[in-house]
Amino acid sequence: MLKILFSIIIAFSFSLNGFAQNRKIKIEDEIEKNRLVLYAVNENLQDFDILLTVKGTGFRQRAGKPRLTRIPGASRVKVQSLVIERDQDPRYTYSIIANDSLSSRVIKPEFTKIKIDPLKPITVYISEKCTTCDTLIKSLDNGTYKYKSINLTENVSKAEALKKYVIGLDTITSPIINYGGTLHTDIIDYDQLLEKLLEKNKN
Repeated sequence: MLKILFSIIIAFSFSLNGFAQNRKIKIEDEIEKNRLVLYAVNENLQDFDILLTVKGTGFRQRAGKPRLTRIPGASRVKVQSLVIERDQDPRYTYSIIANDSLSSRVIKPEFTKIKIDPLKPITVYISEKCTTCDTLIKSLDNGTYKYKSINLTENVSKAEALKKYVIGLDTITSPIINYGGTLHTDIIDYDQLLEKLLEKNKN
């Protein structure tokens, strides 16, 4: 899809706690036939109601005041579809007001779940002796967060480097998880990993 250049004006009004990522709502655009379609991308775990205002040239939009739209956490939502005028190159700016005080009187369009970056990078080191790695990796694949996995059986140099920091590496049957530069050998499953992320986020 062709991308349109745009400038951004974003205003936020919210406070985030716990698992929230505290990242700005982004707008992405795509050309679909004769329309400029705008998508709101929420890379937080928390839901928001947003008020999107678009100004520019080369397109037409519905008259009337913008309405609040629900943008669920870790999702991508179509928020506007603008008709491109004939032989015009649409240019636009936008402003967003986002609120975590969710209203019952908002537009709730369909949304697509997305993967988001954790506050700190997650790397999972797995080996042939790991008894819970497959389950953990499957949960991560189905979960919200982006992560990286390294097979120590296949990556001998990485395994040798880890031996300096992990005692008894060759006998460990649990996954070794690097979260933000700290190694953990006591995390067995996905729920425990989420607890560790929440614990780190609150610190």
